[in-house]
Amino acid sequence: MKKILLILSLALLIPILGFSQKYEGIQSLYVNTNEIPEFSGDRAGWFGWATSFSDMGYVMHWPYEIQGIFSRFEPADLTSRVGESITRIRYFWPGNYSPVIVGGPRARVYTGGSFVGDTYEGNMVVDFEASKPTASQGWKTITLPTPVLITGTEEVCFGVLMHWEEGHIFGTIDYDNPEQTAVYYHPLKSDLVILMDLGEDEEIFSLTDVGNEGYSWWMDAYSTLIAQCDPAKDLKVDYDEVNCDAVLTWTAPADNPGAKYNIYRDDVRIASSHATTTYLDPTLPTVGGFNPAEPHKWEVRAICSTGNETTGISVNKPLCKVCTPASNLKVEIKGNCDIAELTWDASSDATLYKIYKEDELVGTVAAPNTSFEMLGEYNKNITWKLITVCSVGEAGAITKITSCVGINENKFKFSIQPNPAHDKLTINATTPFNSVNIVNFLGQTVISQNNDTQTTTIDVSNLTQGVYFVRIVSDEGTSVQKFVKK
Repeated sequence: MKKILLILSLALLIPILGFSQKYEGIQSLYVNTNEIPEFSGDRAGWFGWATSFSDMGYVMHWPYEIQGIFSRFEPADLTSRVGESITRIRYFWPGNYSPVIVGGPRARVYTGGSFVGDTYEGNMVVDFEASKPTASQGWKTITLPTPVLITGTEEVCFGVLMHWEEGHIFGTIDYDNPEQTAVYYHPLKSDLVILMDLGEDEEIFSLTDVGNEGYSWWMDAYSTLIAQCDPAKDLKVDYDEVNCDAVLTWTAPADNPGAKYNIYRDDVRIASSHATTTYLDPTLPTVGGFNPAEPHKWEVRAICSTGNETTGISVNKPLCKVCTPASNLKVEIKGNCDIAELTWDASSDATLYKIYKEDELVGTVAAPNTSFEMLGEYNKNITWKLITVCSVGEAGAITKITSCVGINENKFKFSIQPNPAHDKLTINATTPFNSVNIVNFLGQTVISQNNDTQTTTIDVSNLTQGVYFVRIVSDEGTSVQKFVKK
């Protein structure tokens, strides 16, 4: 019944955009080549069934919550790799075309397999749940917990098993033209499928055998000689407190204290033959750096005297740090509804605070300062917003709505002449005042001077045209007035 449903579901194939480049040649085992350039990446050490196709890229749907895709290799296919061990497998993820999966994909490797009738049976030697793939399209690599030796006497079958939350999708190449199938497709080897309803037994079989169609999965394995020397150990990865750079430290192999190391981030080599047991991996925007606002995996592999790598030691790290927002924002309107004073409780992670008035950025305050004052006209409801900026990212905003209510009229008053002013501005107050500041509309002080009389004249000729505030301070209080510079 499963196979009948599967055949019916083949009608649900839909195109994937971007996989239309033509490749010539028959399907074959590739080693150390770049036969599929748009998939990118170093092919050294990887092997799989090469896929030659013309204008045919598809996403496959089928009606099962759990299913897998596998590629099979007979001993004769792997003669050049006898004695090597498979340490990683990878599959091509179609990105935005992929539905939600439950948990991570299960990487599986079978050895010593064979067909019993039309069903494949083998010894499952690896069954490992990997992390969920990221949303972006591309190769997704899984490091096996235990290497699998290629003996030369047993066939090897590897792939991934998915449990979908809804929908059933995976990338494939379909050769439904009989001539293409005969030329390009290797039956029973690259198209093995496992289907499993919850509560039922698993069954692995070939789509070609069932549906007389040819399919090739985008599936690779990585094999290498396992070095006969000790690996490094005790890898630690910490983020520094300034830039969130990753600082790696580890212990040298006991039998090779002077070893050199290859270092990987997210399964991509970022350093070769590194000579010490510490390494600094810088964040973006450094060329080749990483994004600390995403989780990453670092791995260190020692290099033996033979030039081979040992098995790696790895550490998975979450985001560098969560940017904790400031709290307890307070806004007090003072003077004659013309002074706004903001205060807040500090964030331990902050490097800077941004202040917004009605969604317009009006000022910044460098940590650890936690106050901000701005002159203006605040005789109506105004929404203030404070955003905390950390070394990585910004925290969510905290807001406060204020209005000028219940403020007593300031008895300390002054006049300014002329208004508008071109060159000179004369200030006359009811009592002597101590200081005078000219502030622009963004709250920035552009002129400041001390005073000890009731009157003074200020040169404003160098100011650009616009609206400004005059703020004077006396023993009786503070008073603010607006003037226009022409």
